[in-house]
Amino acid sequence: MSNIWNKDERIMELVVKHYNVELKASNTYAHLATVAKSLGYDNVASYLMNMASDKLNAHLPRLSSYLMQVDYVLKINQLSIPESFGFLTTIQDVLNAAVKTEQKVRESVAQVTEIALSAKDFETFERMQWFVKDSIEDLEEISDLATYASAANVNMINIESIALSRMNKEKKEY
Repeated sequence: MSNIWNKDERIMELVVKHYNVELKASNTYAHLATVAKSLGYDNVASYLMNMASDKLNAHLPRLSSYLMQVDYVLKINQLSIPESFGFLTTIQDVLNAAVKTEQKVRESVAQVTEIALSAKDFETFERMQWFVKDSIEDLEEISDLATYASAANVNMINIESIALSRMNKEKKEY
């Protein structure tokens, strides 16, 4: 580890843990996308694949770049393997699993941010602000979709339309 940065080992291990949580989320979203597709929900599948891609192409590079900047070695571990959600037989099951996944990401973000701030590691705290904002948005979006899918009198076309509108919104933001 570089003497310039002199990072607290405990905080850097939390950043590495968070990397693995994000990697697990990406793998989980890819899995959930295949289940959604098998249930006939093409737009939900695409939405979930976009979530998986966002984790791989936006989240993970930010974390690995920071680890390289502070000369800390990234360790991929068993946390990155998706958990089994049992039988996912409905779109509600799939979306509830996605909510659970994003809640874990949010908890990890909160843990790293809180510890970094309490240790006065302002560089790590500042880096995590992007993840704080993004995790709020991601959790709100997937929770809204899951809540909508669980509502009475909702049908496949409605759910697919909402998922498509979420994807179109994301395209406009880039």
